[in-house]
Amino acid sequence: MSLQNIVGRIFITAEDFERSTRREIEVDAVIAFKAVEATGTWRLDLLWSGPSGVGLMNASQEVTFGVGHVGSVSVIPLTLPLESFGVHWLEVRLDGRFYTRLPLAVDPKVEQTTEQQARKHIATALS
Repeated sequence: MSLQNIVGRIFITAEDFERSTRREIEVDAVIAFKAVEATGTWRLDLLWSGPSGVGLMNASQEVTFGVGHVGSVSVIPLTLPLESFGVHWLEVRLDGRFYTRLPLAVDPKVEQTTEQQARKHIATALS
């Protein structure tokens, strides 16, 4: 079996992150397995961890592969707690077997000054 994945990145100002009482994001995880030789129902486990490596959340659901090398797509709504700035990981397992880890980088958003914005605009216009 093989898995397709997409890397994510979000930006949050340090002030908003520190001030926030709800440090989590809501996402729809789309987990797509290509056509496989396996058939039947399997358990899909998603394990969410922060930059420290500490597990923050787990979710499970059943995935059914049909007969005739049919793949599977699961859309799973998740509320993911954010530990801190840095790379968080969503580990994907099928019946306990590790398949991949999907990174989500949580980066501080840097506010540009008016002068920085003007320089960027001029550089873009001249190129």
